[in-house]
Parts: sequence; C-alpha cells; structure tokens
Amino acid sequence: MTEKTFCISGRVIDRKTRRGDAGLRVEAWDKDVRRNDMVGSVITDAQGAFLIKFDESYYKDHPQESLPDLFFKVFRKDELIQSTEDTVLWNLETKILNCHWGECHNARRY
Repeated sequence: MTEKTFCISGRVIDRKTRRGDAGLRVEAWDKDVRRNDMVGSVITDAQGAFLIKFDESYYKDHPQESLPDLFFKVFRKDELIQSTEDTVLWNLETKILNCHWGECHNARRY
C-alpha cells in the first residue's frame, strides 16, 4: 500500500510590520493522546515562507489513525515564540494545507 504524502505551505508574518519573518524554525506536530509526533521542521525563507513535506510514517502510531492532527511551533533561535497546540487542526482531509496562521497569531520580532 502506498503511503499518503502531505505538503504544508505557509508564511510567518510579523503582526506589526505585516512582512514575512525570515530565519525562524517552524515545526509541524501531530497531536496524539500519548505522545505528539514531530512530522517536519524547516527554516523560513527571506519572505517568511516555508514548506514541510511528510508521509504517514511520521505520525501514524496505530492503524486507526488515518489523518494527522496538526499544530505548529515557531522558534527564533532556540526560543519558542509561538505555538498553536491549543488550536489543533484535527483530522486534515486535504493533502495540501496553506497555513498563513502568522496573520492570526503574533510572531513577535526581537
């Protein structure tokens, strides 16, 4: 059986300047009852854009789990500056997710 492949594209935007925030580490996580699984990590480009690709092997802990439940963490160097763990995207049914959450959540500039 072929594994499903997922692609997440997004952009981290500074709320004050409304510009992309470059050089941040964006991590995508699958939320689980016992243990969360990191499905990918990438550094934002000069415009704050990112692209994370992963397949089922990164999140599928048991046969009943067919779709990921995603949340994101954003880091400036080693400092966590934003997490969406409290607003999980449950059972994503699409293979492409455009994730422009920076407009809704404050990606602070230091």
